Amino acid sequence: MHTFSRSVHSNRHFGHIVESHISTNSLPRIEQGEINAIAYRATLIAASSGHFDNLKLKTKLAAKLLFHDWQPLSVAVKGYWPTKIIGFGEDLPAGVARQWRQWCRSPGYVENSFGEEIRQHHYADIKAPVLSLTATDDHIAVPANVEDFLRLLPNAQIKNIFWNQAVLA
Repeated sequence: MHTFSRSVHSNRHFGHIVESHISTNSLPRIEQGEINAIAYRATLIAASSGHFDNLKLKTKLAAKLLFHDWQPLSVAVKGYWPTKIIGFGEDLPAGVARQWRQWCRSPGYVENSFGEEIRQHHYADIKAPVLSLTATDDHIAVPANVEDFLRLLPNAQIKNIFWNQAVLA
């Protein structure tokens, strides 16, 4: 989080923020008033809430098994969530794993922590044009979850594009 903010602050001339699947929660952590001074546009790639109930049945069952069964058990036994062994990125500290589970359980993703862990956020401060790009075969960033996330940017000028990779191949 802090690395992202520092890199954006040190590259003010760049003016373009690119966020992806997992990193979209860093957008509101940039200091108030800085987001529009820094970025004149943003690109989101597969940015979504990841809300379990919007997933197709097979993915929903797998996600619930991972987040509700394996994650709490592995955190209790190992003290962290060993996600690297299943190709889920790096292993996650216990607190991060629990927070991610909480965010995906209900619509709104990070919104579920507003007023608690996230006391101040700046989603509404984002007024820059935002290009949201998502592949139609993404199992997590399904249209309902993309829309659920994008509604957190009420003042942004959003262009939302879903592309079919089979057509492009």
